[in-house]
Amino acid sequence: MAKTKLKWRSSYETYVYDTPDGDLDFGQYADDGEDYIVRKEPKDRWNTRRVDKSELDLTGLQKVNIISNQVACYSSFYLPDGTIIRVRDADDLLEKQRTIKDYAQPTKEVTEGELQRWQ
Repeated sequence: MAKTKLKWRSSYETYVYDTPDGDLDFGQYADDGEDYIVRKEPKDRWNTRRVDKSELDLTGLQKVNIISNQVACYSSFYLPDGTIIRVRDADDLLEKQRTIKDYAQPTKEVTEGELQRWQ
């Protein structure tokens, strides 16, 4: 089965939340002490967003705790049409990129079926 190699965009760390998959869903928020954190885009498209506490109506939202001693690493890639997707990486990815000389950037190959799912 043919695969398409995606172009890497960036990698980053983010909070781990007290949820089954460690990520926020729509309708949830977290409080990091300075701002609220909410999901405004699907999980496979983008990370969460910070919102000033004075700007978010919490009505109907479920509060989720941040797990303070953990981080999650994600990489984002461009699909052939320019759409950005994100995928979870090993939680030590960024530490390796920072400390190992010439550590390779993440790669991602997808099947035609995966491409259709994202487009």
